[in-house]
Amino acid sequence: MQNVDFKPFWLAYLNRIMLGCFVALFDKNKYEFVYTSSDFWMDTFPGFIYKLKGCKWVASFYLFAPKDNKIYYYSQKIAYWIIKLFADVVCVTNESMFDKFKGKKLIAVHGGVNFEKIPRGNFKKEYDCVFIGRFHKTKGIDELMKIWGLVSDIMPEARLAIIGGGDSEEEKLSQWAAWHDNVDLLGYMGDERFEIYKKSKLVLYTTPVEYSHFSMGSVEAMACGCPMIMFRLPVLQYFKRIKGVSACKDTEQFARTIIYALDNPQEVQKEGEQAKQWAKTWDWKKRAPEVLRQIRRYL
Repeated sequence: MQNVDFKPFWLAYLNRIMLGCFVALFDKNKYEFVYTSSDFWMDTFPGFIYKLKGCKWVASFYLFAPKDNKIYYYSQKIAYWIIKLFADVVCVTNESMFDKFKGKKLIAVHGGVNFEKIPRGNFKKEYDCVFIGRFHKTKGIDELMKIWGLVSDIMPEARLAIIGGGDSEEEKLSQWAAWHDNVDLLGYMGDERFEIYKKSKLVLYTTPVEYSHFSMGSVEAMACGCPMIMFRLPVLQYFKRIKGVSACKDTEQFARTIIYALDNPQEVQKEGEQAKQWAKTWDWKKRAPEVLRQIRRYL
């Protein structure tokens, strides 16, 4: 299905849905269960068809759509209703989503880091901070620009790497980055992003409180030795014995925390080692079998 990609997007999207449903309708194989990896219709509708055919259905629902994306927002409501009523097990991001699926068998996946992709050896630190995420307000793009402006006023030599792309804030962020000599807009990156993490001192997670969730991209950077600076999000209560993370109440404190860290490299190194150790608890080689065990226990 990943190869079914052409313009216009809506036509490719409908084509994926129809192909998925066609496969589900005429598939005669028997399965232990069917797993759908998102709430998008090309996943949810075929999963629902398998359920109607008598197969156990494990559905994923990792993010509630922002209201400003009206097509996704309203189409997700249909997927949410189907998953809530018919899925045997629902995989969600973390425990903060449990109240949205009351009465269901739920698994907090939390995500995982593929440690095999982290390059070995030491890398020269080319960036003081790195940000990774979709260019959307729910990822804190406006907050990132404000915070980095405050940092640049005090430390104009500090450098920021931004990894990501492709959403409503891309044009605004590109224009902003073009006016700042200390910002490198690197675009979307595959496995090569791990080298950028290794070349960075800190990772910034600027998602604001009203869109409280957690980013595996930031944990990947932590696994490479970058302490994380973030806002004081409610989702933090679900992570036990978290290390290598500084939580801030507002953008001003966020900027001050970055400046303090860059002025104290020994503390950054110490926090980086703690970040590495905590990130190991997210090793996907450990998390994936545990998620599978939970699924089978429920089924």
